[in-house]
Amino acid sequence: MLNWYFEQTKENVWLGTSPNTRAENFYRKSRWKEIGTHVKGEVKFEMTYNNWKNR
Repeated sequence: MLNWYFEQTKENVWLGTSPNTRAENFYRKSRWKEIGTHVKGEVKFEMTYNNWKNR
C-alpha cells in the first residue's frame, strides 16, 4: 500500500494505534517514527517518503 501511496504523492502519512499493543510493536519494527500522541492516548506514527524509500 505504501509503495502505491508514495508513487502518487510524497506527502507524509500518519496513523495512530493503542499503546503497548502488537500493532505498536509492528509499526516500530517497520520503521515508522513515533511523533507524539493522538486522540484517546493513541501513539501517533509517521512515515515519510524518504524513510520509506530508504528502509
